[in-house]
Amino acid sequence: MLFKLVLKPEAEQELHKALDWYDSKNPNSFQKRYKTFRISFTNRFQYEIHYTLDNDVIFVQAILHKSQKLPK
Repeated sequence: MLFKLVLKPEAEQELHKALDWYDSKNPNSFQKRYKTFRISFTNRFQYEIHYTLDNDVIFVQAILHKSQKLPK
């Protein structure tokens, strides 16, 4: 079943603030693992975002729960 999403104006403003905050983070600040892979750990949830950088493009390779292993 699909749901319709309705954002109140205040919620939309908060969403834009959150996006601006994430945009201000430097993807180079996360340490390299697995040669060129970098990992960003989420604070609230037990997930890791595995990604690589190529010039100004971020390639998300995997989003895993911390108990999972990176697929080969």
